[in-house]
Amino acid sequence: MNEELRNMLMRLDMGRENDVRAEIADIRDAVRSLWMLTTAQAIVPGVDDNGISRTQAGGITLETTINNANAQEINWWLPLGLSTDDVTAIYCQLIVTIGGKKYLYVGGSFARIGGVTASNIARYNYETRQWEALPWGVSDNGVNGAVRAIAYNSVDGYLYIGGDFLNAGGDATADYAARTAFTADDPIVSWESLTTVGYELNAKVRTIACDSAGETYFGGDFTNAGGDTAADYIAKKQSGGFVNINGAAPSAVYTIDINASDEIFIGGATVDQGFIRKGSGGAWADYNSSSTTYTCYKLAFDPNGLLYAAVGDLLIDNGDGTWRTVDVSAYAVLDVAFDANGYPIVCGSFLDIDGVDAMRAAWFDGATWRPLTNAGGLDGLGGTVYSIIADPDTNTVFAVGDFDTAGTIQCKGIAAFCRPLADALDILAGLPEQYAAYFLTIYAAIGHTHSLANGESVLGSTFSITGTAGTYQDTGLSISLPAAGTYVINTDICFALKGNAGTAWYITAKLYNSTDAADVANSERMVFYSNDAGLPLAQGTIPLSIIVTVAAAKTIKLYAARNGAGTPSWTTSQIPSTSIGRTKMSYHALGT
Repeated sequence: MNEELRNMLMRLDMGRENDVRAEIADIRDAVRSLWMLTTAQAIVPGVDDNGISRTQAGGITLETTINNANAQEINWWLPLGLSTDDVTAIYCQLIVTIGGKKYLYVGGSFARIGGVTASNIARYNYETRQWEALPWGVSDNGVNGAVRAIAYNSVDGYLYIGGDFLNAGGDATADYAARTAFTADDPIVSWESLTTVGYELNAKVRTIACDSAGETYFGGDFTNAGGDTAADYIAKKQSGGFVNINGAAPSAVYTIDINASDEIFIGGATVDQGFIRKGSGGAWADYNSSSTTYTCYKLAFDPNGLLYAAVGDLLIDNGDGTWRTVDVSAYAVLDVAFDANGYPIVCGSFLDIDGVDAMRAAWFDGATWRPLTNAGGLDGLGGTVYSIIADPDTNTVFAVGDFDTAGTIQCKGIAAFCRPLADALDILAGLPEQYAAYFLTIYAAIGHTHSLANGESVLGSTFSITGTAGTYQDTGLSISLPAAGTYVINTDICFALKGNAGTAWYITAKLYNSTDAADVANSERMVFYSNDAGLPLAQGTIPLSIIVTVAAAKTIKLYAARNGAGTPSWTTSQIPSTSIGRTKMSYHALGT
């Protein structure tokens, strides 16, 4: 092992981050060189071909071994911010390369990202590996409401944003949509309006797309865009405002995509079975109409021109007027993108896809669906993922949403899935909290051992909730955290509820620390609620993900209660666990 690298790692291990910040590039280069020289070494497969050796205690040990042909196949989730960031959710993202410089733009609902104050929009600089705010005024950054769409028009040179904001850049007419012109060396100075006084948009923008001729299209909840009575839910930017394109859409537009022939496709809120429309002959015609009613969250064309639709399930155009369906559980697929090989990558709130366990993110390898997980199949994302994109230059996948964990790493709404090792090191931002990720990947590459405690427990049989309304009961499901530390606890809670009297019925759940006889803080969840008289049987599964820190070994249990208003009476109130769906808990120690 390189002695200089050993010394750097020792200083990092001792917490002397300031001494090492200037040497991060040297560490990265040293590890990359070491990796190239030792491609026969990798994370050891003690039992499994995927590089994971499981101990009797259920821990995962990372080691090295000889003659592992898959040395370049190691995958990692890494954070792109700090756990102290002020992020509610990130909704959209876009990679832009201009003037030889590359940036990752993100929009959402946040006040600070990567330790940088930024109101709802920011960018990650590939060159400096730091976050940058996008100033719109003298003393503030960003916009005053959520950003839900970002697009770059390479023809006119403008970056466009849309969302819930008003008066972007202090411009009274820059409501819900704005733009700015910039170059790589000229950071955004201000946002400007797309219209004139009296012709502002009247509701949020959800999606923006540009065609090869430089036209820019906006979709959302607005009507009468630019004063055009036919410009409902979708409009095209023109000089001084907006104009309709193919007339009004039938309902709110959530997604626009444009194929290689500049044909426009839209999808959105449910309207009969015409959830996807194609612009044709000055109107919006149903495209591959289905007998099933869907809401369309995202449309995307693959490199071969095949249309994919995220509609809860994933639909793939057969090219003959019909769709092929890829099923998911615990709705829904919310976004689809494509990697450098043209294979689809999807994200959302699902827990499996096409029968393969995958926590909210998955990719197709040409033969089967695979989860986006840390090496060895650790958990995916700890909350809903709204957008996913792949950088074709680095094999890096970026996921954004309202999650707090990715794999076993703490993060706030954004994470990068990197492969191989060199790409993982390239994407790290050099922030102190991310040194844990450096430790794990570097130690794995050079032969150190690092253990991540983990475990899982499944409810053995269906638990029936009894007793009076609001009384929590032990379901019988528990996990044992083995030692002091910080853990991610993920729980899949199945439910079945049917009421026959009263005015409202609902099931709640929480985690309970039975060792200390105390509730786990902020773990309470509404599992299901209905105020319909004569509630029919409702069934489903919800996730519960939380990060806990304990000072010693603890036992954590799942508690549930049935509740109701008025004088409730229940026919069925259960936490099921059967072959149809398992109620289970798992934990993973964070890699710090």
